[in-house]
Amino acid sequence: DFKLLATVGEGSFGKVFLVEHRYTGRRYAMKVLKKRTLIERSQVEHTLTEHRILQCLRHPFMV
Repeated sequence: DFKLLATVGEGSFGKVFLVEHRYTGRRYAMKVLKKRTLIERSQVEHTLTEHRILQCLRHPFMV
């Protein structure tokens, strides 16, 4: 449902991409993590905690 436009940044566990929703044309930053790297570096629980925290946030720039 998203069209990849550009790479915004790279980190130890993945990349952040600028994407565009195919139907609405709205643009977002999409964080894509390397699952294998997270497991190998024992960062699964840390990543799940980050996900839960981000779900709690109510901000117009976060979906």
